[in-house]
Amino acid sequence: MKRNSKKLFIFTGLIVVILVVFGQYVLQKQQSVINLPNIVNRNIQTTELSNQQQPSPTQSVTSLEIVSIDFGNGKNETGEVYVQTVYQALKKLATDKKIDIEIKQYKYGIMVTKIGDRANGGQYGWIYKVNGKTGTIAADRYVIYPGDHVEWIYSKF
Repeated sequence: MKRNSKKLFIFTGLIVVILVVFGQYVLQKQQSVINLPNIVNRNIQTTELSNQQQPSPTQSVTSLEIVSIDFGNGKNETGEVYVQTVYQALKKLATDKKIDIEIKQYKYGIMVTKIGDRANGGQYGWIYKVNGKTGTIAADRYVIYPGDHVEWIYSKF
């Protein structure tokens, strides 16, 4: 009887290991199909979308958002744009207002290093906020939704 329970214990352990390995394989396959590294997915109420279906980061999201640039010296630029990401919002406003921007591309995404005559350096640099909350990922990976307010602020760190 002891031998059978030992074999049953080993057999059960083997089945558990096989299921865990198979589960990880399936999960990796699903993630590679989705392929959305570091994209923020936020919950929004459907009433904000005027009875439209909630967009997901995999859908093409081109809707009206407000974007502003605060240069930290009293100079501000504001506009309305139809874009998908925080970086695209900045790029569109900068193009419309003829403001130069400079960026650096990293493996985690784009970092804005200069807007107009204000460059990152020392204790100051560019940050972005969406609806008053500071971004925690690269601007080109932060998906925005209808009615969002994007702010680019030249600020002391």
